[in-house]
Amino acid sequence: LRGTTTLLIAEETKAKQKVLLSFIKEGLMNGNNAIYATSKRPYHQIIGELLVDGGDFKKLAIIDLYEQLYTKKPVSELVEEDHRLIVPFSKIQFQLGIVKTIKSLPKDSSKIVVIDIYDDFSKYFGSKEPLELLQSQIEGLKRWNCTSIIALDPSSYLIKKEGVDEVKKNFDNILILSGEDKGASVFIEKLYHGTPS
Repeated sequence: LRGTTTLLIAEETKAKQKVLLSFIKEGLMNGNNAIYATSKRPYHQIIGELLVDGGDFKKLAIIDLYEQLYTKKPVSELVEEDHRLIVPFSKIQFQLGIVKTIKSLPKDSSKIVVIDIYDDFSKYFGSKEPLELLQSQIEGLKRWNCTSIIALDPSSYLIKKEGVDEVKKNFDNILILSGEDKGASVFIEKLYHGTPS
């Protein structure tokens, strides 16, 4: 539902990436702007997968923290490229990148946001500060009327240290993905308008 936040608890699998990309593709096909913040996958791979399915990525912006973590091209400030914002691996710079990207879009436009960086943030920065950032980010995404999915690994340091219930309480919807590819299944734990029986 527009303006809600969804927690996707999933291990790092192809099935998880398919779910995230499907959400983005569906949003783009419905005329939404889409923002994908990731520290897990390289930019060219994401664009390649979207192109294979004929995705229209004029309305897509990728906030790229992968470049900083896994390549030898460090940046110390935000670097803008076509459809991509390369962000230093910093909580403040990441937050600036999200705000800058959202504010660059028309105020009344529909926006979908996928964030897949919190496992890495909690690995490098501990659990307290990333949880505080996550909570304030959820509030901001709702204020900006974004529909968002935030992905976390079930064995994430953030979940282990702060507790799964502490993390879950911030979300309107909670989905748990398990299994790989064709054997994958989604358990719906919570939905904004009531969880189905």
